[in-house]
Amino acid sequence: MVIIKSDVDKLLSGLLGNDQMVIDLWWRSANISFQGKTPLFVYQKVDNGHKIVYDYVLKFSLGEYS
Repeated sequence: MVIIKSDVDKLLSGLLGNDQMVIDLWWRSANISFQGKTPLFVYQKVDNGHKIVYDYVLKFSLGEYS
């Protein structure tokens, strides 16, 4: 499966609403789950980063918070 950023954005809109500014802020905000890195950094620079970020957002969209 090829994961593109718009796939993650669709999941985020379900969690955060359709406000693109809020979604963009999420991408640019440090995240403790990514050791303080931004989701955008992980998505772009970390090996398998697309899947890491997608799986993280998918987990929350399914209600799996732990």
